[in-house]
Amino acid sequence: MIPAEAERAAMSREILHQIDDDEIDKVLSELDSETHEFQANGLLVMGPFALFWANTALPEASVNHELPSEPSASMDFLYVAGDHDDISLTPTVDMDCTSSFGQIPGPFSLFAPCWSTYPDIHIDADPNYNISERLVAVNLPPMNNSQIALPSPLSFHVSLNIENDLEAPVSPTTHFLLRHYRAQAGKLFSPRRVHKSPWDIMHLPRVLSIFSELSVFNKSTHAETALFYGTLAVSAFNFDRLGLEQDGSSDYWWVFGERLRHKAKVELGRSFDTEISGGGKSKYKDILMAILTMVTISVVNGQQAEARSFLLNADMFICLRGIPKVNKSRKVKLLHQIYLFLRIIEESTYVFPQETQQRLSFSLPHNKMKFPSLRTHSLHVGRDLDEHCGGDLELGLFGAPGDEDCQQNSTLFGQIYGIPETLLSFISRISSLADEIGNLNNQSKGLTMTDELERRCRNLENEICSWSSDRDSVGDNIDDPISMSANRAFIPHLVVALHSAVIIFFYRRVRKLNSFLLQSYAEKAIVAIERAEKVKLGFSVVNTGIVWPVFIAAAETMNPDLQLRSSKLLRDCAKTSGLRNFDVAEGLLQDLWKRRRGDGNAEISWVDLVIERKLTLVLT
Repeated sequence: MIPAEAERAAMSREILHQIDDDEIDKVLSELDSETHEFQANGLLVMGPFALFWANTALPEASVNHELPSEPSASMDFLYVAGDHDDISLTPTVDMDCTSSFGQIPGPFSLFAPCWSTYPDIHIDADPNYNISERLVAVNLPPMNNSQIALPSPLSFHVSLNIENDLEAPVSPTTHFLLRHYRAQAGKLFSPRRVHKSPWDIMHLPRVLSIFSELSVFNKSTHAETALFYGTLAVSAFNFDRLGLEQDGSSDYWWVFGERLRHKAKVELGRSFDTEISGGGKSKYKDILMAILTMVTISVVNGQQAEARSFLLNADMFICLRGIPKVNKSRKVKLLHQIYLFLRIIEESTYVFPQETQQRLSFSLPHNKMKFPSLRTHSLHVGRDLDEHCGGDLELGLFGAPGDEDCQQNSTLFGQIYGIPETLLSFISRISSLADEIGNLNNQSKGLTMTDELERRCRNLENEICSWSSDRDSVGDNIDDPISMSANRAFIPHLVVALHSAVIIFFYRRVRKLNSFLLQSYAEKAIVAIERAEKVKLGFSVVNTGIVWPVFIAAAETMNPDLQLRSSKLLRDCAKTSGLRNFDVAEGLLQDLWKRRRGDGNAEISWVDLVIERKLTLVLT
């Protein structure tokens, strides 16, 4: 069968995703140099190229050109043993997994009282997992032989013969997903173009090391196994979304990603149990990477209800293991910056339900906190993270203001995301103020503001409105002149969009200003993002943008044309990146605009929908 033109184009794009142009000759040379060691009946894969033995002894008529038959529902397509299989990945610490990850005892019980209040905060590590029930929950048909289609045309070279896969240490499907992750990881999670992203520096090498241990020794710790499965799940879900635009696409990679995601979650729960019991052998970096990878899965597959639970557990784990670390390596600092970005952006769109019990006050002066919203949840459940970690949370994470560690952390944030850390601090302070004002309104009917809150609002308002990117720029620090030129061309547009969105966010969440007065800022943000995407296209930059500024601006625009343009922006980013959080944002915006038209009430906001639907959003 000759592939259709659209399929050939998709395959070509996949090749370009997997390997840079200047590396093709190198890969072909490596393949050629390894032919003398290549074994018959084997498969050697490098990038988009594969080397195999052709058995010329067979008569031509006996060669089978048909695709593999449809896989059975009972098959594991990766070397992933079932809960009751004889073949298993043996962890170094054998712990019973009867306790729920969402009900971690000991130090992690800080957040236990809130889980019944906030139903979206729940993580289940039930070993009696039923994939068919899970598929029903995500609106997919139950797994059976007739309903699982073959992979999309992009995955035509991946073996579906599970028997052959299990004979090898790790299946070819694992190789494929790792290569796809390698091709995409540096571009998916940061808008800034760099030669090596933190995910290239930390996650991928660590996963490859775990992959080697599993291949040779068939053994790893719970945290390592969670990181391994989680990374493969990110790759599978991403590939599934990229394949949706192709004819003949199926839910194969989605189902596969669901299995991997569940395996990762169970192993992470076991890792926490092991750490709390005192028998943990996992590295701090491995566990934190595994937690953040679970959040990344929520970003990639669009099912974001669990993301907050993992981030809250990251809060406590960092307090338990991260803050006490005196000398933090550069990799640990990079992980803390990734955590900071995910945590602040997620908290900015979370709205606490009305409570009868007043939340605690901060134990530190407000002028000493750059990111007060990190503490908001703990204050709502009767504890303060600063007290829990034995001091200043931010001091333990990022160092004292003005010292070398603090400056290095601010620089690292800019190097990862390409935006000034100050803008993230604004978002955190706005989120915290909005929550304080809302809590005051709930506790004291008729009292909307105290003198102290008004003073802080006025100070923050002056800082936001007087802020200039000229005084708070992000250094290049890139050896590649092409990447440097590209970043200098489109990052300023992204910064303009983010600053405009911050202004909208402040006046809507804190000052409760009518959105009619913010139309110019909404247009400015959307136009700036459009310009950034256009410049990126000219430089062939495929790095993913940030959802948050588009969502905040589009949620307030009253212009139908700007609504259409912002919707198209989000859909296009979802198609090119394979990240479903763009789809989630676009779907919520469509519901919001439809609701406004139907009710004739322009003041209905995204906050109202978040409260009604008890949503968790991760708009990174």
